Amino acid sequence: MKQLKFILKWSIILIVLVVIGMITFGYFSFRNHSFDDSAFVLDSTVNRYFQDTYEECRSAFLSDISQVEGVEATSFTIEDKKNSDLTVNAAHIPALEKREGLIIISAGVHGSEGFAGSAIEQMFLNEILPKVDRDKTGFLIIHSVNPWGMKFGRRVTENN
Repeated sequence: MKQLKFILKWSIILIVLVVIGMITFGYFSFRNHSFDDSAFVLDSTVNRYFQDTYEECRSAFLSDISQVEGVEATSFTIEDKKNSDLTVNAAHIPALEKREGLIIISAGVHGSEGFAGSAIEQMFLNEILPKVDRDKTGFLIIHSVNPWGMKFGRRVTENN
């Protein structure tokens, strides 16, 4: 019992020291940075991939995948109590010659983070996919795994 108290005491002390160290590191590492910093340059062309609503993100995704050669698109309707017109959209872009690999990209698992994921998917479809050798690698892109959370700004579904 005495040994257990000793171990517990030192474990708590160690955890507290680690947390203090992390806070101190974060403070001193980032205190001189701000968004007004002239060294920080935001590429304004990236903003075109960010939309304000779930519906705009879905529309942009569907528009982008319609431009890809050989895409197999599908949608799954998600029923909710508000009848909110929710879907999970997926696009399978098969390998052109031999199927040896599949890269899966998904967005919106936690709903509210879906806007960033949607922007990344759109950027991938417009800027990266045209440069990728698709002979042996296919892609499965899933847009808004949790459309209810994305639409209503929640990390959860309506059921939890």
